[in-house]
Parts: sequence; C-alpha cells; structure tokens
Amino acid sequence: MTLAFAPAPTGLASARSPAQLDLTPLYERCVFRSAVRSRFHQSLRDSLNDHEVQWGAGDADAVMWSAATPRLQLMVLRYGSEVEIRPRPFEDFGLMQMPLRGSMQVESAGGRHDVGPGQVAVLSSRDPLTLRWSESCEQIIVRMPHSLLRSGASSIRSPGRAPDGQQVFVLESEAARQWGALLQSLLNTLPASDAADSAASPLRDPAWIHHLEDGMALFTTLHMRQRAREGATTEPGPAAPGASGGSSARLQAAERWVRTRLCAPLALEDLARAAGVSSRTFYMDCMRQLGVGPMAWLRDLRLDSARRQLLADPGRNITDVAIDCGFTHLGRFSAYYRERFGELPRDTVARALR
Repeated sequence: MTLAFAPAPTGLASARSPAQLDLTPLYERCVFRSAVRSRFHQSLRDSLNDHEVQWGAGDADAVMWSAATPRLQLMVLRYGSEVEIRPRPFEDFGLMQMPLRGSMQVESAGGRHDVGPGQVAVLSSRDPLTLRWSESCEQIIVRMPHSLLRSGASSIRSPGRAPDGQQVFVLESEAARQWGALLQSLLNTLPASDAADSAASPLRDPAWIHHLEDGMALFTTLHMRQRAREGATTEPGPAAPGASGGSSARLQAAERWVRTRLCAPLALEDLARAAGVSSRTFYMDCMRQLGVGPMAWLRDLRLDSARRQLLADPGRNITDVAIDCGFTHLGRFSAYYRERFGELPRDTVARALR
C-alpha cells in the first residue's frame, strides 16, 4: 500500500509534504505489537536504544515495523498514546525521524523544535534529549551509525570534523523531499515478501545498496556541516563587550572543575552548574567556542587525560586508567581512543615502553 502524508498540524511551521512513500516493504515486517505498555517499552529498548518513557493521554496501540540494509536500520514506530521519551545519549549512532501522522516536539540544550509531517528531525547529539509524541503519532525512523557518517565526511573535500555530535536540527521543504527520495530508494532495495525473483533484481545488488547507504550518509553530513557553519556565523543577539571572553572563562571554570572528578558520572546540568550558567547557555558556549557539544567535549577531556596517564606510566593496567577517567565500558573507551588519537590504548602503551 502507499501511505500519504497527513497535512502539517496547526501551529507547526508550514512545510510541503515530500513525495508519497511506498512503505509496503516495511509494513510487511511487523517486529512486535502490544497494548501492554511495559511489554512494548522493554521490546523497544532491546531493539533500538535504552530510554525512559512516560505514557500520557490515549490508549496504547504500540507497534514497530522494521527492516535493515547492511548498515542502516529502517523502521516505522507508533505508541498510540501521547508519550514523553528520554533516550540515553546516542553513543555510536544518530536517528532521522519523520512523522507520517501526528507531531513530535524535540527538546535539547540547543532549543526546542516542533516537527510534523513533511519535516525530518536529525538527532545525532550525545547530549540529553526529550521527545514528546502526540497521540496516534506514527513516525518513520532511520538509525545511522556514526561510523557511516564519518565515511560520508571523509568523502568531502573541505576539511572538518565528522559531525557526529552536533545539536538537533530539522530538514524542511526541499531538503526533506530530497531525504524522502533517498529513503524511497533504500526502501526499494527491500524485497517484497511475495516476490519470488526478488534476489535477482539489480535493486538488491550489494554494490547498489552500499552506494545508496553512502548517499544517505553524505546527504546527512552535508546538512550537518551547513548547520554547523550557520551556528558559527550567526550571532545569538546583542551581546555585551567581552561576551566571547566570558564564554571562554566559563569553559575554563568548568574544565578545572571536571579535571578534579573525571571518574564521576557527570551530566550536562553538572557541567553548566560548574560554569555558573544554564544548560542551554553552556551548550551554546561549547558549540561556538569548540565546535562540539558538552558531552563530546567532556569525553575528549577524559581521553586526553587517559593518554597522558598511559604515556607517563605505561605499566598501569589500561582498564584501571579507563575507569579512573570515567569510562566504564572498555570497548567503547578503546573505540573512542582510536577515533581521537588514531591508535588503540595498547598501541600507546607499546610505544611508550620502547
């Protein structure tokens, strides 16, 4: 069947709907469905990401349809009732979400966004998020690993950091339609359940699917970089003389405080409190001064400290160093370390021992 987009709800920014999407390949793949809220919540946590959810008005009619390409997960999700979702920070992936009906509100340290049909929310930040879905809201979601985003960044000639920790933003109008066209191409690679010769179709060739995945990553990366440039060149409003210096001073105060408690679990609110400002102000300070969000900044401070310790005392146990610097998951510590320094912790130790 072909699912048409509903008109944008009253009060949302107007946006033309993208071309109709044929979601048949997804709607043939129901993963789970339940009217029992706790059961659906646990199933979704296992399938997508750990999160807290508060159920609001309306009856639960929760269902998830899902399919995957080699590097992307594609899904349609509905809760039925109103919900408020607080996901754990996205450590190694981002989400792109488009309401098919109903609306969503996204709140982060960078501000609040209202998202309706014909708009695409790009959620790649590792900072805390709150998502509020309206009653009967149904959304199509693409889960993209940060490794794929980084491969998209590497294909761009202009220099820059892979934008895998930036603030939330929304694609509207033409950009949303282009995203929908890319998504439809990916959906077309999923074989229909009744297609006996689907495996022979050129649309299912692994090389073509790989190309489409790269295209989706490059499209997302280009828009992330555009938003980052806009954020860097847009003034937040009239500022008193020395405002930039004040931002630097706040970041320095927060850094001094963080360095005395690297092993402690720290949230955005803790960092902002140490800087003496609101969470939103601290978030914007980090983006303007450093080009990354607060939690990415905190992770880099911890990684830098770990590297100094390994170089100064290569005989120390790597796990102990990771824990002392606030990393409780050794696998993630090693992955982040290699991403930042181009080598694994054990390589740093081996080099220091030579």
